[in-house]
Amino acid sequence: MPEDRKKTRKEATVEREQLQEETTQLTSGAQDSENNKTTELQEESSLPLSLGYGPDFPKQLLLTKRIKAIFEGTPKLTLKLSKSLIVTSVSEDSSLSGILEPGDFLTGIDNMKFESRRHAYSTLKTTKGPSTVVFHFKRPMRCLLLTTPAQISKYLPQGAEIMPGYSYCLCFLVTFPGAVIGLHVKSYESKVYIESVGVQSMAEKVFCVGDTIISIDDVPVASVSIVNQSISNGLKTKKWVQAVVARPESEAALCRMLNALKVAKTERIDPRMSEDIKAIADQEIERMNQEDSQPEPRNILKGEPATDDESEYKRVTVSKLSTQSPICCDSANLKVLHLIGKKNMKQMPKMRTAIQYPNYPKGP
Repeated sequence: MPEDRKKTRKEATVEREQLQEETTQLTSGAQDSENNKTTELQEESSLPLSLGYGPDFPKQLLLTKRIKAIFEGTPKLTLKLSKSLIVTSVSEDSSLSGILEPGDFLTGIDNMKFESRRHAYSTLKTTKGPSTVVFHFKRPMRCLLLTTPAQISKYLPQGAEIMPGYSYCLCFLVTFPGAVIGLHVKSYESKVYIESVGVQSMAEKVFCVGDTIISIDDVPVASVSIVNQSISNGLKTKKWVQAVVARPESEAALCRMLNALKVAKTERIDPRMSEDIKAIADQEIERMNQEDSQPEPRNILKGEPATDDESEYKRVTVSKLSTQSPICCDSANLKVLHLIGKKNMKQMPKMRTAIQYPNYPKGP
């Protein structure tokens, strides 16, 4: 009996030692796997970041720009950059307003080339005036005017004809961090018209109100759903889309476009106003604050009061047939605007303005 007990004790100690060895092997294996994961993560984080729009973005869609800016005082070079050095926003009070735009790929200033976002921020922060700074950046192409019938036929989908009274151009939508598409379209008679474009959006610099979208990435479009799906898929997969657009030029084409836009038009709720509206309001507030005597407020209620008792409150009754009309202004197409004459003119001019579309680069 005592010998059997000794054997069982020895066997138990051997089993314990084996279990300890297995547990140490498991813990060492887990530590090795964790160390391998951390080293892999460190290697991935140490990989160089692709600046700009990446190697897969077409180089012919990036226009190299060089702007020389002269700052008399200390410049306020405030802007927001993505990790890949793409400008996402420029404040209105910044000295860079009018020089850089959202979507620009800032490559450097003067003879210095930026290597990272931190490098760009530190360089711009240490720039002092008065000084002359040369900004180097690349701007995505927005519109390319098609001038000859051969160029137009090359990009038109099969079966589409060249319509008289229209100009044709290639429009490019390029997305970047924080960008908003801002494109509102409507379908009328199997054609897709641009109804409005959002302020400070990607579409504001590319499209005009009344443009007809013919195709997106060589796919013919005839409905709003196809346009939305094509733009969404293209921006997700390759960060840019190409649209063939017909722009009205003649009087008949403009009238046709206006009739299409007026059909069942609905006002958007709380649309974003243009940038100049805020500046106009600030000027009026400053002017009113500078005036010594403010005019006395006028009562909007007309007629004699119903009672002489001043303790009673005066109320305004709103008619049930009244409708709320939002104060808004779409990004206008300059071709559609009319000349407004003076008050003393007996007859308003019938001719449209002579303002033309921007001079877009012409196709090859």
